[in-house]
Amino acid sequence: MGTTAAEITSELSLLSVVLRLAFATFIGALVGVERSSRGRGAGVKTHALANICGLVYITLETWREWALRSSAASAFWERERSL
Repeated sequence: MGTTAAEITSELSLLSVVLRLAFATFIGALVGVERSSRGRGAGVKTHALANICGLVYITLETWREWALRSSAASAFWERERSL
């Protein structure tokens, strides 16, 4: 049906998350440099931080979705619903 725990774990390894974080920061800074060079607001730090926050949100949501689909989490939620 969906993604397995092994696929999620391999996709979101620590190295993968760190590389994605570095890439998101670089791209955000690049956009910020371009905007700063044209004299517009929201420069390098703002865009880098916005990209980092977006990446953290998406990563946490991916982990949350995996946790909700795992058998242990499913059993927990089923037990909670029955109370």
